[in-house]
Amino acid sequence: MVNFTVTIPEDLKAEMDKLPDVNWSDLTRKSIQIYLKGKKNPFPPLEFEIKEMHIDYDDDLKTPLMSLSLNAMNKFDSELVIDRILFKVEFDKEYGRSKLEGAFTGQFLEYLSVRGQGESNIKITFYPEVDMLRLLSEKLESTFWVYVSLSVFVQGFVCPQIKVVPTKVPIDEWKNEVRASLNKYDEDWNKARIRLRPKEEQNHF
Repeated sequence: MVNFTVTIPEDLKAEMDKLPDVNWSDLTRKSIQIYLKGKKNPFPPLEFEIKEMHIDYDDDLKTPLMSLSLNAMNKFDSELVIDRILFKVEFDKEYGRSKLEGAFTGQFLEYLSVRGQGESNIKITFYPEVDMLRLLSEKLESTFWVYVSLSVFVQGFVCPQIKVVPTKVPIDEWKNEVRASLNKYDEDWNKARIRLRPKEEQNHF
């Protein structure tokens, strides 16, 4: 090991002194490692796999909710910080992406740390259009594939990591969750329509 001297402003040193539990030497070393790694390879060393995908209902927003549980695997020995994730979810009747039946897009904007040589779970939620969800539910009649296209931006790396992660979805589970979600949506929508009717029309019915 060798010593390396860093000159910093006094106000920065004062802020550092407020956090006596932080190992600043170790943090500096890891930051330099990440910077050098980014210079050698502009793409962050992350791999992903889908653990779960579910359709639910948001009672506050009164709309169907889709959630994806992703496992992020850091192949680098230092912690990586994810800034944001852009994603597209595509649905297909057959493996091979030859018969796409629809897609949803969205973004995950929360900071997330993935420890070195470790894993972290990322839960992504978004709100698919109800009409598209109905259409997919009608068209998909057997177990199908979902492809999640990820653009993952990581601090210290010039380019995002771009991955397409497939997973197979059982049709029975999908149909049950979509049906329950759409039933709640229709029920809430019908209640809202009744409340908005003129009083004379409400009394008539």
